[in-house]
Amino acid sequence: MAELLDEGLYLGRLVEAGLDTVGDKGSSRIYLTYEITDVLEGDDWSALESPVKRDVPFWLTDKAFDGTVDTLTRMGWNGDFENPVFTTEDVLENAQLDCKHEEYDGKTRDKWDLVNYRNGFTRKEVSSKDLRALQAKLKTKRSAEKKPDAA
Repeated sequence: MAELLDEGLYLGRLVEAGLDTVGDKGSSRIYLTYEITDVLEGDDWSALESPVKRDVPFWLTDKAFDGTVDTLTRMGWNGDFENPVFTTEDVLENAQLDCKHEEYDGKTRDKWDLVNYRNGFTRKEVSSKDLRALQAKLKTKRSAEKKPDAA
C-alpha cells in the first residue's frame, strides 16, 4: 500500500485519466491520477521530498451517475468514457487536492478530492439581496472604524 500522506491541502498535476471497475460489486468509475508535488504548510506551499501519485475517483454507480456527469462536465470533460480528456486549467495543472483519512476494512487510507469540484460543488452567483446585505454590513463596519475613540 502507498505511503499515507498527512491530511491537508496539496497541489498536483494530472498525469492520467481512465475508466475502471473496482470492488466486489464491480463499481465503475472515472479516475484522475495526479502527481502530488506540494503541500500547504501554514500559508505557503512546500515541495514534497518526492512527488507521489494519487487517484481521485468519480463514481458512475446508478445513484451517483447524474451528479458525477455534471461535475465532470464542469471540469471540461470531453464526454468520452473510454478516453476521458479534461480541459479546465484547475483540473490539469496546479490542481488543489484535499486529502482526508478514512477507515475501511479496519485500515486507515487516504481519500482525495479536487477542492473546486468536491461533493458536486458549484459556484453560484450571489443574489442581489445577499449582495446588498453584505454591502450594508461592510458600510456599518467601516463607519464604526472611522469613529474617533471617546476620551
